[in-house]
Amino acid sequence: MAKMIRVFIAVPVPDAVGVFIKHLQDRLKPLIDGIRWVPTGNVHLTLAFLGDIYADRVPKIACRLDETAGVLPVFSLCAKGVGAFPHFKRARVIWVGLHGDLSCLQDLYQATWKTIEPLGFEPEKRPFRAHLTIGRTRGKGKARALGKLPEAMQAPSDAFDVNEVHLYQSVLKPTGAHYRLLHTSFLGS
Repeated sequence: MAKMIRVFIAVPVPDAVGVFIKHLQDRLKPLIDGIRWVPTGNVHLTLAFLGDIYADRVPKIACRLDETAGVLPVFSLCAKGVGAFPHFKRARVIWVGLHGDLSCLQDLYQATWKTIEPLGFEPEKRPFRAHLTIGRTRGKGKARALGKLPEAMQAPSDAFDVNEVHLYQSVLKPTGAHYRLLHTSFLGS
C-alpha cells in the first residue's frame, strides 16, 4: 500500500521578501502576545491545500501542474500591509497582503483548481484572499489594542516575479511544519 503524505500547492516567496517579512515580524512581536511566528523560509502563497493523499498520486498532479503553469504568463507581486484573520482583536492568523498583478494571480489560482479538481480534489469554498501567513496564535493568542499600525509597516516590499509553482509535502512536527519540495512547475514555459 502506498504511503500517505500531506501536500499543498503554493507560490514560493523569494529570499528578499523573506527578509522583508522578518523585519515586519520583529516589529510586530512586541505588539502581539501568543503568536507562533512562521519561519521566513516557510512563508509561501498557498494556492491549494490537498490534504493527505497517497504518495503515488504526486506524478499525476505534477504533470497536470506542468501543463497548466506552462500556458500562464509570468507576473509580478509585492508584499504589502499587515492584517489578521478574523481581525486583530481576535487574531488567529497574522498575514501580509499581496499587491501587483492580482488578476494574473486570480487566473493562476483558478487554473490550479481547474487542473486538480478532475483528480478528485474538492475546491476551497471560501473566496481566495491572497496573503502570506507570517504568524499563528498559540492557544488564545490575542493582539493587544494595536489601533493603526505605523505607516512603515504598510510599506511594500520590492516587486518579485511569480514564475513557478511548487508542490510541497508538509511534515507536521512539534516544532512546527517542515516543507519538502516535491515538484516545481514553471509559468510561461
